[in-house]
Amino acid sequence: MNKAEFAVCRIKEKLPGNQGFLTKGSGCVVHCETLTTSWGWKCHHFIVTPSVVLCREDLSSDKTFVVEFLSKDKRGLETFEVKQMAEFSKDLVGRGLDGDFVRDDNLTFLSVEPLDKRGFLKKMVKKGSLQTFRPLDCLDSQSKFQEESLINEGLFCHVISNLFSESTNLPFSTQTFKLVYESQTRQFSLQDFGGSAVRFSQVKPPVGAVIFTKKGEFAGVVNFVDDCTVSPVFLPEPSMTG
Repeated sequence: MNKAEFAVCRIKEKLPGNQGFLTKGSGCVVHCETLTTSWGWKCHHFIVTPSVVLCREDLSSDKTFVVEFLSKDKRGLETFEVKQMAEFSKDLVGRGLDGDFVRDDNLTFLSVEPLDKRGFLKKMVKKGSLQTFRPLDCLDSQSKFQEESLINEGLFCHVISNLFSESTNLPFSTQTFKLVYESQTRQFSLQDFGGSAVRFSQVKPPVGAVIFTKKGEFAGVVNFVDDCTVSPVFLPEPSMTG
């Protein structure tokens, strides 16, 4: 089982006047005590996505969003409503693979604690899927990103297929690709396991696709520059508190 397919989510905005939903992008639910402890959060699980998909300003507004995950049997969706949750979120500057900050590539972190409550009495609440089988453990964010070691070990990208298709009320399918770094051009690309470059037929690229290591550890998300160039954004240092 590829655990990433249950950790990745589709993020949509609920449009006013029963106009349906607008797909914004994707994200991932992650477990990382190092970061959450540095922020003073009691819950160590959060959803992370590029801020171009969902940001703290959005969560301060009257807009309503939903995050959708595949159900455990992959036949349906588990949906969580997100509204006015700025106090449970952070926007922080992401990092490049060499450890440098990535200008204009912020990440938004949303605590799952308000979303994942079950039961009528909070003292008797059982943890739901966002704190049990879904989250990916994150790569040690305290260590400096070492290009050679990470690239040699292998980085992968988990993508929601046809993320922006019209049938966004149906269960989605996912694909895994290799995230390849070209040392001569210092650029990244997505390749299939046969070594061919990946081209997306959809109008928009799958912003927010999940980056993970060979060990299955969460490392970051993919943003896109000019709608085509792959721009990985990795987790910030724990010292970044926002």
